[in-house]
Amino acid sequence: MKRLYIILGLAVALAVFVYVYTDARRRDLARQRLYTKRTLQRVREMVEREKHQRDAHAAALYTSSLETLRHTIRDPSSSADDALFRAARFVSRGVYPVLNPDPWLAATCCRAIVHHSKDTRAVRDARFLLYSLHIPDDDTAPTAATYDDDIVHDIDARIAEIQSTRHTRIAPREMEIVEPVDDDRQNSHDSGVARSVREILDSLPNASFSRDDIERYISICSLDDETKAKALYALDTVSSDIFSTMSETDALARVWHASCDKDTVILQLASSIENGLPVCHSGKLARFASVMDTGESKHSIVPVWVLRRHAAGIASTTRQRILETASPADRAMYDTHGHEHLTQQMIDMFTSRMEPHMERVPDHMKRLIIDEYTTAF
Repeated sequence: MKRLYIILGLAVALAVFVYVYTDARRRDLARQRLYTKRTLQRVREMVEREKHQRDAHAAALYTSSLETLRHTIRDPSSSADDALFRAARFVSRGVYPVLNPDPWLAATCCRAIVHHSKDTRAVRDARFLLYSLHIPDDDTAPTAATYDDDIVHDIDARIAEIQSTRHTRIAPREMEIVEPVDDDRQNSHDSGVARSVREILDSLPNASFSRDDIERYISICSLDDETKAKALYALDTVSSDIFSTMSETDALARVWHASCDKDTVILQLASSIENGLPVCHSGKLARFASVMDTGESKHSIVPVWVLRRHAAGIASTTRQRILETASPADRAMYDTHGHEHLTQQMIDMFTSRMEPHMERVPDHMKRLIIDEYTTAF
């Protein structure tokens, strides 16, 4: 009987211990759920505040963008060549998400420069931009216009001006220094960047997209609340529509399952919100792909403007070095009538110095960049 009491006592003690332990565990889980719920609520409130500011920001951005374009076209201090080219570059990119790109209007501006301008540099730049638009000469613009009638009228006026005005040809030895473009939303549209992004994303295995999994990780990760809010906002804007060859949800799912560093994925997701607005489709895909860009792909994600900036500086110093070693008679001949031997020396040195910067650049893009600067020698 005494042994039975001992066994019963141990059983009761064990039951009390199990009850206390499970109750403590249950309370701990309840506290964690409450904390997660409050965190999500706080982050969602931040998201709602950003969404309320979006409409006002978009309206202001739309108005300021149109005013910028009008000023670019009507600027009396700019020649018709310069005004049309800057307008073409503006409308070919648009201002996401308030102004869509209009490549047909940009092509119209570029063709006017190519066919009527006497400025060799303007013709070269317009031809390069026209080539990047990939619009055949016989392609007609869609019925729906992107920009207001007054802007189109101003562009037509500038085209008429360039058709009737004789322009002065630039000095044959003037070297253009290309300034970098700091807007990543535009860099992501470079053909080399887009090709590299596709290569990286296509190399990743297919995966199913789970918004809940990503949202759950955002709520428990160690990143700050502002980053979490941007990431959640960006997650809401990720689209399943296929704009080019892959949807945003497909790209994010592949990167999410392939990457071991989820925090980096969340940081890139949050970085796709700029000034309270989501970046374009190409910008999102470029950010997702950058998580997996280890440098092992055939072509790295290097914007064309970076290569052109290097090329401008190298071309200028190359010409200076060759002229410093040339005789006064050769320099005078080069500056007046041209010097075939010096020009060939410049081309050879420039091409050789550019090779380290272009090892992983596609051949067609490499040829375009080399030709663009060797023609100035």
